[in-house]
Amino acid sequence: MKVEVFTQDDYKVLVDRLDRLERRINEAKETSKPIELYTNSDLVKLLKVSSRCLQNWRDQGLIDFCQIRSKIYYPGDDVRRFIANNKFKHFNII
Repeated sequence: MKVEVFTQDDYKVLVDRLDRLERRINEAKETSKPIELYTNSDLVKLLKVSSRCLQNWRDQGLIDFCQIRSKIYYPGDDVRRFIANNKFKHFNII
């Protein structure tokens, strides 16, 4: 019967490989997240604006959107970016 010795160097190699595998799995999870999409009616309710206002923002290039046939969709990341870009800090005027 042959006995294999597992050295400390072998252990380090194994741990390094497991760490790399874990990073790759986590990266794969990040890229496989479902895309969050809002419709016109979703944004009308969320932002409390009219559908015409959304149309104006699209025409002016202020908000990104996707169009599939006659349906308009707004990617969630783009909606959050639009909100962040139009956020103002409150200040007091005395």
